[in-house]
Amino acid sequence: MTSGPSLPADFKSVYRLFLRATASATLHSPRGTRHLRRQWKPFFQEAAIKHRKLHDSNHEAEHQSLCAWLNEWDRTVDNTMLLLYNSSHSRGLASRLTRNLSLLHRIIDTKRPEVLWKPQLSPDSSEYQIPKSLTTNTPKQAFARKGEELSRQSWNAIGEVVRMAEGTGQLSLGRIIKNMT
Repeated sequence: MTSGPSLPADFKSVYRLFLRATASATLHSPRGTRHLRRQWKPFFQEAAIKHRKLHDSNHEAEHQSLCAWLNEWDRTVDNTMLLLYNSSHSRGLASRLTRNLSLLHRIIDTKRPEVLWKPQLSPDSSEYQIPKSLTTNTPKQAFARKGEELSRQSWNAIGEVVRMAEGTGQLSLGRIIKNMT
């Protein structure tokens, strides 16, 4: 996470428990565990930022607002942990959901261009830039653009379904950070 004031012990404990629960939910599959942990990492990073702001807040209104947000986050984590527990102990809907979330994240990872880090280059080197596609309009490129637009629309639909499920179940299904270019 980020440096700053130390996070509370209960937050660290919940995070460690969550890491163990994701491994258990995927039957200790290294790939599945890695994908689920990446998917929920932004969820915990946001909470860590709020914990630090709570520690630094001087205004009563801001303090109350952060406490209310963190209480809601705690309920969400409890329900998410319950989902992971059910996934690890049964082969029902919860197990299929975690498996599909892991597969969804794997699909995202395979579509990203892999850029290897080279320590001798500066971080803004041209080698790290993703090459732009040619601007000519060949039928193959037009077909690829239509496919990308369909993919973008389907991701919007999936995102809407996930938000509805999260709101209904008061849990988190993780966050996928995806750059659609």
